Amino acid sequence: MTVNFTFSGKNDQLSHEELESRLIALRNAKKSTHIIKTDLTVKKFNIVSRIVWICLSFFPSLRNSLFDTNLTLTRKYLEQLDPQASSGRMSSLLSEVFEIVNPSPDKPKSKKKRLIKTSQGIFNGLNWRVRSERYVKKLNEECPPAIQFNTGKLSWATIGGNCSAIALDVINHFLRSSDKQPVEKRLKKIIKKFRSGGDLIEMRARQGAFNCIEFKNISSSDPIIQKIQALAKFHSLSAVESTPAFDLLKDLKQSFSEIANSLNSGVYLLRIIKPSENEKKEVHGHSMVLIRCNEGDYFFDPNKGLEKIESLLDERLFEHLKHNYKRFEISQATFIKITL
Repeated sequence: MTVNFTFSGKNDQLSHEELESRLIALRNAKKSTHIIKTDLTVKKFNIVSRIVWICLSFFPSLRNSLFDTNLTLTRKYLEQLDPQASSGRMSSLLSEVFEIVNPSPDKPKSKKKRLIKTSQGIFNGLNWRVRSERYVKKLNEECPPAIQFNTGKLSWATIGGNCSAIALDVINHFLRSSDKQPVEKRLKKIIKKFRSGGDLIEMRARQGAFNCIEFKNISSSDPIIQKIQALAKFHSLSAVESTPAFDLLKDLKQSFSEIANSLNSGVYLLRIIKPSENEKKEVHGHSMVLIRCNEGDYFFDPNKGLEKIESLLDERLFEHLKHNYKRFEISQATFIKITL
């Protein structure tokens, strides 16, 4: 059975929920979408018809004649719907559908080649609690007055990644490495160990301790830089300054461009979070590394790997932040400069 998602050619009075559900349906159907000029074919199948569809993919003309579900979705209609997109999430969905319907011919997709590929998945697993307890004690001895690490929050397993432990380990080794070697060579050597996991037990123990961080008073100001300062002290590093927090749901892309391009040479931890008023000031978050130097801009995401950004730093990072928002609803970003 084929299910069609039909849009009429007029401005329907859709509720916020109806509009969002239609746009989500279109976005999720993207892989089974065929575009001719501004026409969009959307197909969503049950398991049986999906198998049939895959088999028929070897005979495109036969497939198209059997499944005649073409519909036209124009930019004009979506623009009529746009005023009803009252939230940032809706605007993001509309932008995605715009891209599906009208891909830009003058902006061909460039394949982004990573210098080294990494993944956090292999770091999930049982935690050496005794070592984590020792690290919590060490962190509490040097953390800012507003911060504490709560041993009661230690877990027997690290689930959901080790991004902060990995990112700070990379920053620490890079800052202490010899600057007589090219930046790219130094970074490759440091990050290479994470392809196979490196010391899994050690990284889990560190992340387990880092996850115990909390504010003594949830009304504390400048929470991001205070948290990163507390974590950086593990390596005897300092978080010396931070940019204003950028919110993907509220701020304009131009604002992010100004922030990204204003960064001086140095090593930055890029922290993105889903904000909250709990004791951690976030629901969850993700940590990445940006290095700006004369040799270029290098960007490391523990989930993806290392890449060199040849140009348009703001475009590449903004695209990356949008990707993380779509996956994890992590909307608020801050650059924190780290030094020895």
